[in-house]
Amino acid sequence: MKDEVLMKLALKEFKKKAKKKFMSGIKEHNPNGDKGMCMMSMKDRVSSAKEEVMDLWFYLCSIEDGIEETRKLLVREGLMEPQTIFEEPLAIQGLLERARRKDKRASILKRNA
Repeated sequence: MKDEVLMKLALKEFKKKAKKKFMSGIKEHNPNGDKGMCMMSMKDRVSSAKEEVMDLWFYLCSIEDGIEETRKLLVREGLMEPQTIFEEPLAIQGLLERARRKDKRASILKRNA
């Protein structure tokens, strides 16, 4: 995917979801309208932003773990060599195509058995 397409899709999704998320945050944290982000001290806003970054860190770690588990599975199934660079998009496309061909062959062999 080209960067411009990625940007367009990401902004479209952000626009669709951001307002709803922000409004539910208001409902949860500021239902009376007497607190609000703009009323927080700079120190409190920085502290809250740091907490959000910590949450993001754990989400990224869980994604990273999922990538590693997927890589191990692909190696175990013989769809990938251990030294293959997993993050390379063309390598991933090739692995997916090989997996589809392997599944198709297995299906054909099963029917003919």
